[in-house]
Amino acid sequence: MSNQVLYRKWRPQHLKDVAGQQHVTRTLGNALSAGKVAHAYLFCGPRGTGKTSTARILARAMNCLDFKDGAACDVCEICVAFINGQAMDLVEIDAASNRGIEDIRELREKINYSPSRCKYRVYIVDEVHMLTEPAFNALLKTLEEPPAHAVFILATTEAHKVPATIGSRCQRYDFRRIPRADLVARLRDVCMEESMDPENGVLDLVAATSGGSLRDALNVLEQMTVSYGSNISRADAQSFMNLSGDPRSLDMIRYLLKKDMKGGLSTIIQVTEDGIESRHFGRDVSELLRALLLIKTGAGKAVDLDAEIVSALQTMAAEVEVDDLSLAVRLFSKLDFRQEHPPSLPLELAFLEFCAKTTPAQNVGPSIDRAAGGVVTPTARRSESPPAAAAPRPTPRTGDAAREPQQARPKQEIAPVVGGESYIMTEEQIAAKIKEVSIPANKFIEALMRTGCGVYSIQEDTIVLSFKHPSHKERIEQPNNLKLAETALKSLLGKNYRIQCVVDPESATNNSRQGGHLLRAAVEMGGKVREDKQEDIK
Repeated sequence: MSNQVLYRKWRPQHLKDVAGQQHVTRTLGNALSAGKVAHAYLFCGPRGTGKTSTARILARAMNCLDFKDGAACDVCEICVAFINGQAMDLVEIDAASNRGIEDIRELREKINYSPSRCKYRVYIVDEVHMLTEPAFNALLKTLEEPPAHAVFILATTEAHKVPATIGSRCQRYDFRRIPRADLVARLRDVCMEESMDPENGVLDLVAATSGGSLRDALNVLEQMTVSYGSNISRADAQSFMNLSGDPRSLDMIRYLLKKDMKGGLSTIIQVTEDGIESRHFGRDVSELLRALLLIKTGAGKAVDLDAEIVSALQTMAAEVEVDDLSLAVRLFSKLDFRQEHPPSLPLELAFLEFCAKTTPAQNVGPSIDRAAGGVVTPTARRSESPPAAAAPRPTPRTGDAAREPQQARPKQEIAPVVGGESYIMTEEQIAAKIKEVSIPANKFIEALMRTGCGVYSIQEDTIVLSFKHPSHKERIEQPNNLKLAETALKSLLGKNYRIQCVVDPESATNNSRQGGHLLRAAVEMGGKVREDKQEDIK
């Protein structure tokens, strides 16, 4: 029996053997056949997708003495040296351990030496993003114009950390997560060669939980073989990979869509009492909800589940809306089981939150918030009469007549578009929504909108915001800042509204009476204002 783990034993030896990366291997094969070898390559992609294996294959192929038909011959002395790990002209560097400028300087000093036996000396730098900034800078010139006999192959799982100056000097190839069908096919070949006989569906489970990584899939398969022998049952696989496989996950979907709180919570509690870990059961529910969403939106071909389950989901899909399904997927995909609370609590809260947010407002009272901010009621379901218009507020006095908006109209409600439906919102509810505004491009303006203003009045296409301090009002009124604020307001309310700014009359009057911030500070320190000097202070 070989003492090598499966992922090393079955590492691909030719480009055609690399699973799921045909877009990469085809281009590299054509380049090798045409003799167009680049001086630097950058291989990017998730772990276990074949980056290092492809780099080694490429290094051997470009040095093979009898390269033909797009592959190395495997029998010449160069190929034998590469296969046995004895090639002196293949230099593999772990950038996680050799990440400093001294390591790169040492490489630069040695790179001018000619290869010992091969045509090219190939440098494979794994996890290249781990190099320090000075090390990257030291590598730049060498990477751009290396000696004719030197080829660099850089591999990384985090391409965004590689400086653009490095990437621009390389031919970049992006490796993808290996499709499930390719993973299953590769695992089946390995099982056949290793005399394994897993039950139907086991390899699909392994592929589904590997995240598109062949190395992870082979590791799991080998561990299961050690635990259960060559004949692995589906139940053994589910137990080993912490998959609940509990049929009650489908019942949970039914209770969720019917908003049956009693049935749903009872199922969650029973599953927990039966010893099934809540996070595994929650993952099953989340995967079924995603499958249901795909079926509902017409993308059911991507669903890889048993025919019986797919049939049940197709029946459910006809009775649920896409908006409700997307909400359910979001809630159950963000379950957090790390806190010290009853293990079933995250599931219970997600279930109840979905029921609350998808139940019509007139059935559960005004506390239900479908628009995620303030109490809102769908206009199509409103049966009560609209509230009487409030008396108009007096025109604010800001001391700047040129910027004062027109006479504010009576307080009124507006109907923003949220999720494709029209909702009525009052000034108070809009003020609450503004507290949630997000302006990543200017956090100062975001803070002013959240904490420094209120809704003074609403006109047809204008919202008048009041500020306590004139400087805040003037800052918002700057053209760029005003545009950012109006864009953020549109994302909250679903409709374009123009913003006008005023200084809150009450704040302005109080500031005037109190004589400004210096006088207020003096009073707080124990001073007293003489009435006969008040006019001078003002």
